[in-house]
Amino acid sequence: IMGLGSTVKAIWVLLQGQTDPNVTSIWTLLQNMSITPCCIGKMGGVAYYVDDLDGLDANDGLSWANAVQTIGRAIALNNETVDWAETPKKYNAIYVKPAVYTEEDLSFPYYCWLIGLGIRGVDTQAEIHPAAGSCFAGTMLGCSLVNLWLEVDEALPILDIGSAGGSLIDHCQFYFNADIAVTGIDTETATHLEVRFCDFGDGSDKFFYRCIANHGGAGMFAHNCRYHDNNMYAYECGIWIEGTCRGTQTVIKQNVIQVNTAPDA
Repeated sequence: IMGLGSTVKAIWVLLQGQTDPNVTSIWTLLQNMSITPCCIGKMGGVAYYVDDLDGLDANDGLSWANAVQTIGRAIALNNETVDWAETPKKYNAIYVKPAVYTEEDLSFPYYCWLIGLGIRGVDTQAEIHPAAGSCFAGTMLGCSLVNLWLEVDEALPILDIGSAGGSLIDHCQFYFNADIAVTGIDTETATHLEVRFCDFGDGSDKFFYRCIANHGGAGMFAHNCRYHDNNMYAYECGIWIEGTCRGTQTVIKQNVIQVNTAPDA
């Protein structure tokens, strides 16, 4: 259990307040193992809850009983709370129950952990799968995406990031359906971005165009980033950093990258 990382943290959150004896026995086990749940109130923030089945966007989202229905609404509630003059910032959390969320081009939540419940890589994982567009698009600042299935149906980046700063992408599954040129994570400029323990495809039938891409140009860079312990299937390259980028202090290590010569295996 200790090796499950974000999945255990997600289980911790899901079990809180449950009364069924079969559930409370697991809750007691986790407590006895001294596993600390991440970020609920630990940095002065609040937690929001998303439930596609029983939530309503008219709710305040501050409990499972008053969960919102869409991830976009939870992100909007989170971003409204950011005090841009405050240093350091308070961090909130958003917890997402397993379901398929068809929202597209979501804004990134600022100074927030967005955590999907469920088991990574299977149908019970919280999934963002728009019919058109990217899963997320825009500036990624102080954002952590954890334990999410992210999938697209068009030749677009799954995460279309203009600028990334101080952010984490952890234990996520990236996937796409058609034989198209899809990039998993695309950034124009990035600093202190960590991508770890993610799967880009499964190698069975489709390969990404690029799994992670950092573009170059004036004022654009990949600075102090960490890309490690990811599984990547690509037909151009796993990690692309354009020559004009300033890759200072960036560390790339322990990734398993399988490269094929065409998008169709």
